[in-house]
Amino acid sequence: MLLLTFPLFLLTFPLFLLTFPLFLMALVLILPSIAPQIFLNVAAVLLALAFDLIPTLKVRFDKWTPISKRWFMIGLIALGVGGSYGLSQVGVLDWFALGWDGVPGALYVFILAVLANQGIHGPVAKYQRDKTERDSVG
Repeated sequence: MLLLTFPLFLLTFPLFLLTFPLFLMALVLILPSIAPQIFLNVAAVLLALAFDLIPTLKVRFDKWTPISKRWFMIGLIALGVGGSYGLSQVGVLDWFALGWDGVPGALYVFILAVLANQGIHGPVAKYQRDKTERDSVG
């Protein structure tokens, strides 16, 4: 299987190198105008998908207990929300109110992102079970 995917990787990697800087530039330009709920929820879902679907991350992540996986994800989300709150306080982003007035908004975004992150694991696990059943039958 690795022999089949490696040529595909060689074909797509230069395209990734060309498009990733453009993606980062667009993100920097668009980021201040995106609502924090949308951005951090999408980031939380992508984080969950990465640890569920990328083979090297999945193999390492599957060795952990379910509770430690959840706490790790919650910690990464807290780091993202805390970072965006900090960037709001220094004036880089305009997502949260200054001072203690922005804390309830940050907690709200944190709870939404945790729900999005933890809610994606069930459908992905069901998809993977169905896929292995189809592969074993066919």
